[in-house]
Amino acid sequence: MQSGDTVQVQQRNGGLHWVYAKVITANADGSAFVQINHPGNIIDGEMQFFGADQVRDKAAVQKKIDALPPLSAGAALAEKRSLQSQLEWLS
Repeated sequence: MQSGDTVQVQQRNGGLHWVYAKVITANADGSAFVQINHPGNIIDGEMQFFGADQVRDKAAVQKKIDALPPLSAGAALAEKRSLQSQLEWLS
């Protein structure tokens, strides 16, 4: 992860919701200072710091896809399709 990359960050709204963001400063520990780039979201345009456990890049999403069970499991298939559609937005 480096400056200018598009990543996903966990929105701090009490639930698990990932939004897209542009990396301003990436730290060696995986944390980052980002600008939220998620039109229509209430925090769009805000600059925030996120810890490593709240940031995922393209490689992290791909790793999550690879760890899903076989496609025959309905819920896993839906999650895999959702994650795969997110890959195109990440750099």
